[in-house]
Amino acid sequence: MELIFAITAVICTVYATITDIRNRWVPDFVNYFMIFLGIGGHIVYSLAIANIWPAIASIAAAIIFYAIALVMFHSGSWGGGDAKLLVGLGALLPTFPIALANGFTKIAPWPFMLTLWLNIMLVGAAYTLFLIAINILTHWNEFKKATKYQLIKYKYLTIGITLSILLPATLTLFIKELIILNIIWLSFILIFYLTLTTKALEKTCMYKEISPKKLVEGDWVQDTIKINNKTIYKPKRSGIEKKDIEKLIKLENQGALTKVKIKEGFPYIPAFLIALIISLIFGDIINWIFDIMI
Repeated sequence: MELIFAITAVICTVYATITDIRNRWVPDFVNYFMIFLGIGGHIVYSLAIANIWPAIASIAAAIIFYAIALVMFHSGSWGGGDAKLLVGLGALLPTFPIALANGFTKIAPWPFMLTLWLNIMLVGAAYTLFLIAINILTHWNEFKKATKYQLIKYKYLTIGITLSILLPATLTLFIKELIILNIIWLSFILIFYLTLTTKALEKTCMYKEISPKKLVEGDWVQDTIKINNKTIYKPKRSGIEKKDIEKLIKLENQGALTKVKIKEGFPYIPAFLIALIISLIFGDIINWIFDIMI
């Protein structure tokens, strides 16, 4: 049963990755299949072995991942497909499939769902930085202009934040224990510059206009849509909802609307797939890092 759940998770995530790269969305039937098979399969497994814990673990993992997915979705960090896929993975893999354990698998002392979540976050961060670098190189001239605009727009803030590193750096020369403060403050400065970089990249290559009929739930529509001075739609951080899409499609059919401007995010599902494979074969990335450091 554990192998069936693991194989299903990998196959469904591979399919979701392909559709995400091609169309920037994940079919709902894939995610719902994972959720129902995960919870239903664990209930059947619990009945077969007369042990309620596999069913409880699957339901608990799905609920916890659902709560996390809601935060990621409503904060605008993920689309609806990403969020539902996470719930499906929790339902299918609440515990590590022991049948896959080998001599180099790092099984953490904490629940496998935490391992899976941490691996998704770590792989996702590296994957996103890689995509940012590729897009910067691909659109270098436009990116330089957009970056220059951001630096001029936030000139005094940029100068102030950059110079602010001098104080903790100077104090570290006299009080060695403050080096941690210096590192923390430096990380905030790097986050600030990363934010400026992301804004410049958005202006460069992440906006496009599409037909309302091509909208999918969770798309980030950028402009307030008005018809005859009447507001039809206002942008939301969590993206457009199905009812709003139907309203815009109706307007398109009437000839009142032809295009909408959206911000196109990176296809994030490939990071799920990489993290899932690492989790099943190598185990916990954090444990690997600790072993290397020690």
